[in-house]
Amino acid sequence: MNLFRFAIAAAVLTSPAGFGQATSSDAAIQKFTPGNSAYARRIVNEQFTLVDDLKKVDPDVRAAFHAKVQPEYIANHGERFNATDVVTEDLPARRFILAGSSGGLWFIWYEHGGIAYHHDLVVFSKNGHWQIVAVVQGNVKGELNFESLKQAIKAGQFSSQPGLSQF
Repeated sequence: MNLFRFAIAAAVLTSPAGFGQATSSDAAIQKFTPGNSAYARRIVNEQFTLVDDLKKVDPDVRAAFHAKVQPEYIANHGERFNATDVVTEDLPARRFILAGSSGGLWFIWYEHGGIAYHHDLVVFSKNGHWQIVAVVQGNVKGELNFESLKQAIKAGQFSSQPGLSQF
């Protein structure tokens, strides 16, 4: 058994990704920053009306969101959820942080627990009806508020990678 573990560790450490070198999948990562996304630019520059309760999000936006994340799979702001991969209770693996609206644009920001805890940011735009226009993942350090979200977007801490599971 120890020989097997050694072989696996050796394979990981000798692969290019094991030393932090770029791999072909790195090219697909797209940063969500004001410099390369009109939606990111709007979030960091415009005035938003903020909502800290998922039930107060526009019903049509919430319906579009719940088409991807079922209501039973996300806790509301401040509620308990499974932040790690150690599941001891039947709780959702996601928790709503904040939403905001400004002139035909909404965003929903939430925590995503599990083996790789991170934050998801879903952006909606209205073109006849509300539709998802961006889904990005990242991490915000420290206090989770609108200012820290904007700083994380400016710093390039959110990105999308085609092929990765979203939501």
